[in-house]
Amino acid sequence: MTSKHLLLRMLACYAVLDLHVPASSAITIEDNGYTNVVVAIQPDVSQSDELIDKIQEMFKEASIHLNRATNRRLFFRNVTILVPQTWPANNSGYLSHSEATLEDPDVIVTSSDGPHPSTPPYTRRDRGCGQEGLSINFVDAFLLDPNTTNTYASLGHVLLYEWGHYRWGLFDEFSDDEDNQFHHSSVTNQFEGVRCSYDITGTPMVVESDGIDYRPCYGNTEDGYEFGCMFIPTETQENATGSVMYGRGRYNNIVDFCDSDPGNPTNFHNREAPSRHNRLCDQRSNWAVMREHSDLKDGNNLPRELLADDLEPAFQIVRRGPRRVMLVLERSSYIAGETHQRMINAAAAFIWTVPSGVWLGLTWYNGQATPINKIVMVQVQSDNDRQTLLNALPTSTTGQTSIGTGLSRAIEFLQLGDSATANDRILLVNGFKENQFLYIEHIKEMMIKSKIIVDTVAVTSSADPQLAEVSQLTGGRFYYAPNDSGSGNSLNEALTRSVDNSDVSNSDKQLQIWSASVTVPVGESRSAVTYIDATIRKKTKFTITWVQTDTPNITLSDPDGALLTSSYPGYMINTTYGFVVYSVTGKAKEGPWTIDIQNTDPSLPTSVQVSLTSYPRDDDVPPISVSSSISELTKNISETEVPLAIFAEVRQGYSQVVVNATVMASVSIPGQMDPVEIQLVDTGTGADIISNDGIYSGYFTKYTVDGLYSVEVRVENSGHATVAGFPFSFGVAGRNLNSQAPIFQRVVSAGSSRVFDVPGTDVFPPAKVTDLRVVDSSFPDRTVILAWTATGDDFDNGEAASYEVTRGVDVDSILTGSDAVTVRQSDILSGNLTDPQSSGATEEFTVIVPVVGDVSPLAFAVVVRDEAGLASPRSNIALVAVRRFIPGPTTLAPPTTTPTGIDSTASTNGTTQSYDTTVLESTPSSMSISSVRSTQSMVSLPSGVTTPSKASTLSLMSTLSGVSTPNGVSTPSMISAPSGMSTPAGASTSGAISTLQSRLPSPVTGTEEPILSRDAIIIASVLGSIGLVTAVAIGLVSLSKLYSSHKVTPSRPGSERSTDGLWDPEKQEEDSLHMTDLDDQGIESEV
Repeated sequence: MTSKHLLLRMLACYAVLDLHVPASSAITIEDNGYTNVVVAIQPDVSQSDELIDKIQEMFKEASIHLNRATNRRLFFRNVTILVPQTWPANNSGYLSHSEATLEDPDVIVTSSDGPHPSTPPYTRRDRGCGQEGLSINFVDAFLLDPNTTNTYASLGHVLLYEWGHYRWGLFDEFSDDEDNQFHHSSVTNQFEGVRCSYDITGTPMVVESDGIDYRPCYGNTEDGYEFGCMFIPTETQENATGSVMYGRGRYNNIVDFCDSDPGNPTNFHNREAPSRHNRLCDQRSNWAVMREHSDLKDGNNLPRELLADDLEPAFQIVRRGPRRVMLVLERSSYIAGETHQRMINAAAAFIWTVPSGVWLGLTWYNGQATPINKIVMVQVQSDNDRQTLLNALPTSTTGQTSIGTGLSRAIEFLQLGDSATANDRILLVNGFKENQFLYIEHIKEMMIKSKIIVDTVAVTSSADPQLAEVSQLTGGRFYYAPNDSGSGNSLNEALTRSVDNSDVSNSDKQLQIWSASVTVPVGESRSAVTYIDATIRKKTKFTITWVQTDTPNITLSDPDGALLTSSYPGYMINTTYGFVVYSVTGKAKEGPWTIDIQNTDPSLPTSVQVSLTSYPRDDDVPPISVSSSISELTKNISETEVPLAIFAEVRQGYSQVVVNATVMASVSIPGQMDPVEIQLVDTGTGADIISNDGIYSGYFTKYTVDGLYSVEVRVENSGHATVAGFPFSFGVAGRNLNSQAPIFQRVVSAGSSRVFDVPGTDVFPPAKVTDLRVVDSSFPDRTVILAWTATGDDFDNGEAASYEVTRGVDVDSILTGSDAVTVRQSDILSGNLTDPQSSGATEEFTVIVPVVGDVSPLAFAVVVRDEAGLASPRSNIALVAVRRFIPGPTTLAPPTTTPTGIDSTASTNGTTQSYDTTVLESTPSSMSISSVRSTQSMVSLPSGVTTPSKASTLSLMSTLSGVSTPNGVSTPSMISAPSGMSTPAGASTSGAISTLQSRLPSPVTGTEEPILSRDAIIIASVLGSIGLVTAVAIGLVSLSKLYSSHKVTPSRPGSERSTDGLWDPEKQEEDSLHMTDLDDQGIESEV
């Protein structure tokens, strides 16, 4: 039997495999159960059997919660826990093989060492609503700390919450704006805390100036609350079952993802709340997003009745082995000449500089492949090992091209005997389309089953178009490294990254720092400058390669100007394979280094590739690292609505991110010498999802022709970058930005994408505006100031042609178009609808609005149009309640006014968040009126609770030191920390909209006469020289007022003189009446 027949028989064994493997995750589902879920413990984590137990307990509990939350449709079937090589191998329970793909784990556990050892878990993500994330990250201390559940929910609940982010692309259902945690609801017709569902109860609280203590907020559900008021959920949630995405808090009864089904009132989606989920998911519920995911779409994984034992996942613990990398190089006659020489020279330089300890193999293919007994695989420990690999390089070219033969031979070798590990990788280099059996199509199943990751490099534009598919199918990367562009370094980086082992500690990891392509004309010299920063400097190497010319003169200068030449101890040259290596002795000096290249060839220009690698400076200094990727390896422009997205993640160590760096993407276009530059941003706009998370993003829209587009990313810090030491998914405000980043420079390849069906017309509309917000409003002026980030003509590039702003009364009016109007240019005091700014600029429009009553809720949305008439999706919906006054210790309402001359075709009964108001000075410090509630004096009663129109003197006295609840229980005016609070914000609600409205308490009218007028308070304070006398005086005055049923219309003092008469500073000083300036408290005052 021939070898071809043997191979065909072997391939037939794989024929039953399903080829539909998700590109973004290796997770699959079998009978409703997730399989191939991978948890990777980083090498800096100390060995701990307890940690393994905690991970298993977390998944066991989460599997039950997941099954409950998905209505019995999903659970965790099996989980692989990947332990590092740094853990001893003598544990008999550790396996060396795994059926799971281990390259991109779903959950990562890092060490708690660092400035924030108690970091809560978070999900790294670079995609939008409904798209999968990068990983869920835990620190070991969080999992091991027995006190974790004092602050957070159980570990199973926490994992379920993060799984919503990671797997289904859900976002948080609480407010990510710490200054705006309430909105005016059209459902309940009152101010509500931002939450989902409405049945979640809580208390309006504000943090004191010490940053530690809390007190109840001034205000109520009818008039709203003071600046900085927060909605603090109660620990025990008795009615609500949703939403899981409300957070990691100790809400063990919240077990459902919110839905829009009125039949499930306790987890009914609150689409009005200005949460991040509503903003980025177009007001859709969690389930509306989840049903679009392949896990649950089109009836996938219908409910099954399973026993508790069936829901318990199976675990396997796999110890990573050393990574083995197999280079598979083409040697067909189609790549003869410069292309072949460039490939061989790059491979030779890589072999000579590869880190010691790496297992490296080499095979070739044309119409055939290296006989399996001739394949070389060595663990590189010495120069002799490197020379063995150099001798195996294919120095000649001949024959046809059979990529399938080369790949199958490499897989066959890696799987020989029991030598396969959970860490193997193949790097395939190709220059010409396959034209001989075996073909790629014949070995797809074999590649999938092997679990071996295959990176591919196209070294010419004639390379096989299936290379990108091979990489996508196996979880690898695709690179394009042509001869005629600046992306030639993609080959060098592909080689370097193939041995980038994530299973080594930071201090043992080689980092790709910088690369450049330099063309030197005949008789001339060129220089290139790079920067070595304070986080690296150890085992630093400069590698320079060239082809088909005489050996150039290459010198290196350090930051002090010292010249390194061929006499330098770390200098090495190989003229056979055309490369020079400068290995810097000791620690490289921090600062700019210069490479000078002189062309010595008398007739040919010299094309030189330069790269820099280094190691972290010290064990205790985490290095700055950059990883970059693109959204798709193949792109059919005629079938897509979204262009290629480019991402770059900038980190220091495992758990710190770098913000405010300058990140540029350089895209090489087929047939075009100069690449296109794009700035990537971390602003939460355009392609970027979350601001200040260290992930920078941007869209590429400048397609000109079909072909291979290669992307390189350059990252620099010129002094503005900051290290965020506390990755945090509650919101941007919670991130601790307190450490200046060092000056640094990094250059990495993001990979390549094969683009086809490029049209000759404009196909990309402006990007959706995702950060529309109200930055200010004025009741007297009847205006609202809107702001957003300008998108562009083509997604986030260029300038758009016009804006269309819609005003409604609530979220529903915007979504349905009912009671919504288009804002006219005549209604805009500043801002031009037909003159958008360039992408990335901040737009600000002052809009005249109809104001009716004390509280006028409004909603806004924006659509962007380009010159071709293409329109963006509708923006997020911004809500505002234009209020007559802001609640405070003593707040006087302005006089009633009737707006005139305004387009008021839209009614006004709907929503919240910004305001303009009049506030007068505080009352004397010798007494407390924080609980005296009226239209003029807002109190911090639990939301929805009103002060009785008639109350005993005793009840009044109680309110002077705290807040009197309906049951007469006093809440202290100063409360230490929200933990454990159980005072409800109001009657809890349940049900769909009609049920919610029927169950809520009657709203406060806000028209009762004050229990104590300002004059009464002043008189009582003047009469009393001690607190007791003051209290009795207040009580006597109040008693008569309480039994009066007279109602008054709140009014503002008629003139400044009348106000001054009441508040004479000299008189106040004489009578020991102390005043508090509200400006000192951060509250705007106006008389």
